[in-house]
Amino acid sequence: MSPTSHVFGEHLKREREMRGVSLEEVAAATRISIRFLEALENEQWERLPGGIFNRGFIRSVARFLGLDEEGLVAEYALETRERPEIAVWTKEPVRKRPNWFAIVATILFVALIIAGAIYGYRQYGQAISSWHQSHPILRTVFARFAHQKGVASPSAPNQPAAAPPVQPLSHSVVSTKPASQAPAQMQAGKTSTNSTSAPTSAASPTSESALASAPMELKVEAGETSDVVVLADGKTVFSGKLEALRTLTLHAQTSFTVSSSQSGAVLLELNGRTVPPLGPPGQPGKITLTRDNLKSSLGGPN
Repeated sequence: MSPTSHVFGEHLKREREMRGVSLEEVAAATRISIRFLEALENEQWERLPGGIFNRGFIRSVARFLGLDEEGLVAEYALETRERPEIAVWTKEPVRKRPNWFAIVATILFVALIIAGAIYGYRQYGQAISSWHQSHPILRTVFARFAHQKGVASPSAPNQPAAAPPVQPLSHSVVSTKPASQAPAQMQAGKTSTNSTSAPTSAASPTSESALASAPMELKVEAGETSDVVVLADGKTVFSGKLEALRTLTLHAQTSFTVSSSQSGAVLLELNGRTVPPLGPPGQPGKITLTRDNLKSSLGGPN
């Protein structure tokens, strides 16, 4: 561009000289370097930082000289409309690169955990399952969980659980009521015993006589599904699979014989008292209960 076309620079220099202000005074007041002030007046744009810095310099000088800031900035923009106003030190923003090492390491770690779980299941899954099956407490807990899950299943909400096959007899009753609902004569006997304040020496023979004549009640509760056979007074009253968490309440006059494919799968109560297990855990077992067992467990004081 020819020197005669320096409209902006000449205007700025003329306004400064008309006020009798030197470049040193402008530099001291605005804290702008003299070389930048000279570059503005001479329109040597390559010596300036460019962009908003140039506009800031112009505003400061105009404010010091008492000129219109916006008007002077507009003259500058008109003069430099064909020139980029980007400072020479401006750089493109640095983009953060993905950490491929961390991503690959995470994927490998997750794959290693999955592979370890599969290997452990194949190597030790059968042993762990056998240990669970041989442990009576865990077996009962798993059976209860499976039963509750089956009851809560929405697929068949109105279908009751299948009742085990029972051979009814005149002297034996099958019930799924809890043990707290004992026969009427047992409840009446307990009520009369608790409400009587007679001396122990006089009530003991009567209590033993009543217990000796009372029917034998056996409660069979299944911790898990197993094959169970129950004989009452020598006759079969139940034979088949007893589902987990099902309860049988049976009555007899002289004896019960109970056998199960798994000793730890069933819990017996004779007239409200717990009976020892049928045998070692994980093995078949069999037990015979007579009125002598009833006398030894219930004949003494509670």
